[in-house]
Amino acid sequence: AKPTMKRQFIDGNKLKDVAEKWVNKDFNPGKVEQCAAFVRNCLKEAGYSEVGVTTTPSDGYKASETNAYIADSFAGDDVGLRITKRTDLLPGDVIMFYDTYNDGTFKLNSLTHVGICVGNNNFVHRPTAAKPVLKQDITDYGFRWEARRIYLPKSMESTLPQKHVIEYKDPKFSELVSKYCKINNLSEKYIHSIIHQE
Repeated sequence: AKPTMKRQFIDGNKLKDVAEKWVNKDFNPGKVEQCAAFVRNCLKEAGYSEVGVTTTPSDGYKASETNAYIADSFAGDDVGLRITKRTDLLPGDVIMFYDTYNDGTFKLNSLTHVGICVGNNNFVHRPTAAKPVLKQDITDYGFRWEARRIYLPKSMESTLPQKHVIEYKDPKFSELVSKYCKINNLSEKYIHSIIHQE
């Protein structure tokens, strides 16, 4: 199988800085269900207005109807790398929480709230219509979660210098190729061309 070029990520620290500037400020006061709108606004302010909407969210909720203003619109492998361990979280990861509503609005095991990780186990989010943007501890918030490290929109990838990092089906082989190239100061694309006689 042909290897794929490794996707690049947005600058998480840039997104974190934007999110933290909103803490204690009102975002669309009086309006309900604005958590995803807040995250997308921060992405836009950080220069990433073209981050997509997944049609296959990992929670399976309203997959065919998913839109940009639903929390699980970020929860797809086409939008970002899935993160499930707290120790793997980085500033700028978009974090989504399961089952934050208890009123039957959403089916069980749905991702119903979203915010932005800012480091030290904290996240920034727009909690309710009556509260300003808050910074809170992820563990204290108390809900099950998953996060996504957001991929750079494909339209922006060509503006960055390409590193030509190539992934193979066997991750150990990919790692071996990468180490060999670093030790010998070779391009991974060059090794790939030899292997595939391209």
